[in-house]
Amino acid sequence: MSYINYNGLSTLIKKQKSPTLNLKTETRNLLVVSHGGSATTSFITFIGKYIPTNCPEDLDGLKHSVPSKVGYSPSHIIYIYGDMDKTMRSLFRRQRNSVTLASQHEHKLKGTRYSSNLPANFENFEAYTKVVIAENKEPVGCLIHMRQWKKVPNVFFIHYEQICTSDTIDEYLGIPKGTCSKFKILPRESQIQPCETPEYLQAMQRLDVKVQGIISGQIHETNLLVVSFPRSGFHLLQTIFESYFSIYECACQKNVDVSIKTIVTGENAFHRAHDLDLKLNKKQFNKTVILYRKDIIESLDACFRYEFRTFDKEPGIDDRKIKHLSCGEVTIPYSEQHEFFKTVGKWYNDWVKKWVTEPTPNSILIEYSEFMKNPQITLDKLQEFLLQTKNSELSTKIVQELKIEFKHSMTSQKYKELCDVLFSLN
Repeated sequence: MSYINYNGLSTLIKKQKSPTLNLKTETRNLLVVSHGGSATTSFITFIGKYIPTNCPEDLDGLKHSVPSKVGYSPSHIIYIYGDMDKTMRSLFRRQRNSVTLASQHEHKLKGTRYSSNLPANFENFEAYTKVVIAENKEPVGCLIHMRQWKKVPNVFFIHYEQICTSDTIDEYLGIPKGTCSKFKILPRESQIQPCETPEYLQAMQRLDVKVQGIISGQIHETNLLVVSFPRSGFHLLQTIFESYFSIYECACQKNVDVSIKTIVTGENAFHRAHDLDLKLNKKQFNKTVILYRKDIIESLDACFRYEFRTFDKEPGIDDRKIKHLSCGEVTIPYSEQHEFFKTVGKWYNDWVKKWVTEPTPNSILIEYSEFMKNPQITLDKLQEFLLQTKNSELSTKIVQELKIEFKHSMTSQKYKELCDVLFSLN
């Protein structure tokens, strides 16, 4: 039975039993989710006696779902997690039709549809442990899953072994104090396997530390910030980070000063900000990459062309990528936008004073024009700064594949025109 049919039938039955119960309008209902291998089924069965919740057998497809796949807004959400080594042992021990739960969970936790026709990425537990040791990451997707749910407001995270010893879970659910203390955790059946070498167990302990960082909302352990003045080459650098350095934009922690837009898909991550309001505490980051244009004239011109560009496509198109590809030359003169240059010019001067004139000790300055003129040298420096290594062949490959080259867009006439405008403003 599909989730849609199940959900519709379940709602209809519940309406017949109690006219006031409707998952979409019920003022008090619970969704229990987890990365698996953490007594989730047992707890859903237990707590369902006290508050309406999702199906313990996962017939509704919600128990290990990602937030975007949940079709309603529960009043309460509990995320149950466990130790990484015990979790994986449990997921690889259990099988359905000769396929381990770990293989099925990889699709669920990453938000893709599982099919029995899809090949398993890990033939067995031993193959999985080798990947963990070699790549120092959790490839099934448990941490990715937790980071996505951490972004959802009002989610209660709890270790399954703490459910029966924590009164805060009763308070969160609005049920009588001591209710969850009645929940009994059955002994784990799994034993440490021969493939779980000391190196593997150490790697899993490090993952447990990352789990705690996700739950507590601490900054990702890589603690890397990319701060850029607008139109200074950030998207090019992001492509290089993700496609060649395996460093991804971080969404595991929300800092009010940092704009976060994508989900981190690896263990290495960076935070991104423009910091135009200058409120970001730059000392909280271990490493900082600073992107800017040294020439204020070229910087303001780049911002101007982006803000006032024209489009060949119909104005009703909302897709930014389509618009960006179809934009034409700016047809209005600089002199018609004095207020724009006053505002952006002040942003630029204040921003440069904070980030360029007074950079943090462990930071690297990437000037856009210099990057475009000498991409090989810049990429070598970035590798040494971020990865503690230098692979000049990789830098050459990046330059060739991304076709990085210097393109000076301002004519001397336009440069003088903008200089005159800025001079008149002063």
